[in-house]
Amino acid sequence: PQERLRGIVRASFSAVNFRREVISAWLNFYVLAQTLPEAKRLLRIYQRRLHTNLCHDLKKIVGGRADDVARGLGAVIDGVYIREALKQSSPDGDGAVSMALTYLSLELEARA
Repeated sequence: PQERLRGIVRASFSAVNFRREVISAWLNFYVLAQTLPEAKRLLRIYQRRLHTNLCHDLKKIVGGRADDVARGLGAVIDGVYIREALKQSSPDGDGAVSMALTYLSLELEARA
């Protein structure tokens, strides 16, 4: 389960997904979701899918904390996209993966 979770994080920041154009599109999508019902519905679908995928494996590791950890990790992923959209330098996929995996590791260690 931990390797699958790490794979989800890595895929979120892969070179294909974590490019300036894609990051900008996501930022625009977040804004559109605030005013357009269709965009809001699609964003909810994306968020539920990510949450469900994360919870699937987190339940095996952290049990009843899976929902909270999944929401936190999803927020880290979204937050990194937002921060990357606002900075001037090129996206740092490795740094983004490292940040999200550090959060995940801290949450998994907290179960002990």
